[in-house]
Amino acid sequence: MNLYDYYKEELATKKTLSSKKAFLTKSEKALKVHLSDLEEGKKTGPHGNMKYAYLHGEPITHIRISKVKTEIKVIQNLKKSIEDMKASGLKKPTVRGLKKVCSHLVKATGLKVDGTLKKGYKYATGGKIVKVAPAKKPVVKKKVVKKPVAKKKPVAKKKPAVKKKAAKK
Repeated sequence: MNLYDYYKEELATKKTLSSKKAFLTKSEKALKVHLSDLEEGKKTGPHGNMKYAYLHGEPITHIRISKVKTEIKVIQNLKKSIEDMKASGLKKPTVRGLKKVCSHLVKATGLKVDGTLKKGYKYATGGKIVKVAPAKKPVVKKKVVKKPVAKKKPVAKKKPAVKKKAAKK
């Protein structure tokens, strides 16, 4: 897998353009730091009887430096292509029925964030969004029918029972 394919595969895992650009920027900075370390180590040259200067256990060669420079160029080309995509076609969707536009927000009447209509709104002619007044149902009163109540019969009261006293004398 070459460098271009590797970075394209990594960018495919990112969802937004800003996260893709941030990934490429971080990678580019890390590679530039690595390149400066390589060139600094190359300047110091081999020490003692070493044939090459070493960085992180690997010899510093022209081939290694050119690979890092190539990788930086690939990243810069991908960043340019992302900026071109951002500038050309991927713009924020325009929202119809705008109430007001703020510096950071777009507030719209009758529209959800995904652009669909909220409940109680409809499209009028010309693409305008208007609020629908709910149709009022006529209030129907139910007729109350009174049932004749039967007269209560008088109930005879019971006499209280008399307790027998057992008289012990």
